[in-house]
Amino acid sequence: MGQTRLGCSVDSDPTDANADERAYVIVKSRTRHPGIHVRPLSGWHPIENDTFRWTTKQFALEVTLPERAFEFALRFAVPQVALASGPVRISCFASGQQAGAITCESPEPLEFRGRFPSEATTVRLDFTVESQFRPAGDARELGICVPLLDPRQQSTQRIPFRVS
Repeated sequence: MGQTRLGCSVDSDPTDANADERAYVIVKSRTRHPGIHVRPLSGWHPIENDTFRWTTKQFALEVTLPERAFEFALRFAVPQVALASGPVRISCFASGQQAGAITCESPEPLEFRGRFPSEATTVRLDFTVESQFRPAGDARELGICVPLLDPRQQSTQRIPFRVS
C-alpha cells in the first residue's frame, strides 16, 4: 500500500483550483476465501481469556484451500517482555519449502507473510520462533502470541490467517 498527496498542502480548499489538494492511494486487493480451513497442529497452548493463544517455539498449521492461493498472512504479537532479551525471528516452511521469515524488534501487532508452494491445496506450515525469551514464573515454552478472531470464525479455528 502507498499514498501520496499533491497540490496545496496548507489551507487546502477544493472549491479553489489554485488551492486544491489531491490524495492518491494505491492498495492491493485481497480476495476473501470463505472456504478456507485452518487447523492448528502441534505447538499451540490452550486459549487464554478467550482472546489469545501462545505458541511454542515450534508450531504448525494445516491449511486447506478451496482454490489456488499464492500468499498467506498470520497476525501475531511479541510482547515487550519477550523482546527484552533481543529480537525475535520467525521462519516458516510450507510443505517442506522455505515460505518466508520475519524479525521482530518492537512489541507492535505484526503479520507473518509467506508464499505457498505451487499447486498446493492442503499445506502444512511449520513455524520456528528463534528467541531467548524464558518467562519468569511460567514453565511453558513460549513462542509468539496469536490474537483470536470472533468465535463465529470456526473454519479457521479463530486463528487470524488470510490468503491471497
